[in-house]
Amino acid sequence: MNLSFLRPLYQSPGPWASVYLDATHNRTDSDQAILLRWRALREELADQGADEETLVAMDIAVNPDQGVAPGRVGLAVFASGGRVALAEPLPQPPPVQVATWSPRPQTGMLLSTGHEQVQWVRAVVDRTGAQLTAVDSGRLRINKAVSGSQEYPIHVSEQGGWAQARYERSANVSWDRNAKDVVPRLTAIVDALGADIIIVAGDVRARQFLIDRLPARLSERVVESDTGSRALGAEQQHLDDVTAQEVARVSGHRRCEVLDRYRMDLAKGFAAQGMPAVTEAAWHGAPAFLLLSAGAELPMLWVDPDDFRAVATDPQVLRDAGVQRPEQETADAALIGAAAATDADAFAIDLAEERLLDGVGAILRYQDRSARE
Repeated sequence: MNLSFLRPLYQSPGPWASVYLDATHNRTDSDQAILLRWRALREELADQGADEETLVAMDIAVNPDQGVAPGRVGLAVFASGGRVALAEPLPQPPPVQVATWSPRPQTGMLLSTGHEQVQWVRAVVDRTGAQLTAVDSGRLRINKAVSGSQEYPIHVSEQGGWAQARYERSANVSWDRNAKDVVPRLTAIVDALGADIIIVAGDVRARQFLIDRLPARLSERVVESDTGSRALGAEQQHLDDVTAQEVARVSGHRRCEVLDRYRMDLAKGFAAQGMPAVTEAAWHGAPAFLLLSAGAELPMLWVDPDDFRAVATDPQVLRDAGVQRPEQETADAALIGAAAATDADAFAIDLAEERLLDGVGAILRYQDRSARE
């Protein structure tokens, strides 16, 4: 996961309110349910000492009208000093809803919930056009209907007889023309967003017309689904599930590539493992990729409250470097903060995939490799 979007969190002093909320939006009463869940988390923050100005700012950020994608999703919100620095959608609800008021933003759950910058576009098609939905990193960007120019004939006549073949040909021509009208708009959205996935769902014949007309360069990104409909009130849960599965697949592929590279680089001495080595590398801005074990119990670390890069396993290391008042912080928050401050990426690694020493690892930057060669 590229951490550049977290930089605003490390440009202001704390304390910070960090909230992970179930923002599932798949029923008519979802808006009310989200607000009720937020009310309980809001009370927890107030009990921990969060100021009312910051809580009011978060009231606006968690409002269901803010454009979070439909389906079973989550929302992470970080605020300090009466201002929301980041409201980030999650591809799935958090396993546990969390509200903390702490010196540093608690960003670790962004990794453990599978958050990844995966952009997707979904086209639910019928023989008259399509409903296009575009989501960028979990946030709804586009949701609009596109109607084809051909309104008649759309349905194949059931009259039979000598004219039946002509009716079928005319209907097929209409469907094809309508697909042609959708293609340039869909392609423009995919290109503008840099979409990783194009999900085509809906009517089977309309799907095929659309897919056949898409540019060849997009073919590898297309996922066809036999679910979904443009009909008013149509059930979308299965289509949302298919979308979530595809996002997880892309995220998993990226994670596997990074893990393979980590294993190779570790053998060559171009990677660090274990908490002492990784914290030292993080302090000096050496990691290009930070790896954290998902769900592992990580120790507390010591940090410089004024420098997000300064992390260590021993407070004396920080004191020797001139830090007067080292503070303790959770390892994931400390290391992710250091990684974000030094333009590193971060990934959560499942224990079944790799048991990282002390739950952490790092792939070093190329400039550090040259010094070792």
